[in-house]
Amino acid sequence: MTNIEHLMLTMCFGMNFGWMLGSVIIIITDGIKALKKKHKIKKEQKIIEDKERIGDNQCGRCLICHFFIKETKYANSRSY
Repeated sequence: MTNIEHLMLTMCFGMNFGWMLGSVIIIITDGIKALKKKHKIKKEQKIIEDKERIGDNQCGRCLICHFFIKETKYANSRSY
């Protein structure tokens, strides 16, 4: 085998090995991201269910919800 043939064989092997290694790494990272996203959605759903169960439907971040709850409590406390 000549030096050129040896170099070509080494480069092709290295390129294919790098491509396969990169593909495996991408598959693993995508799997981890998907699991994290699934866990986050499940955690948020559990928090929402807990708030509904105890009657605390205020999200705390939304000013519109806060204002609506405040006005509703104020309207319910007024006697006509």
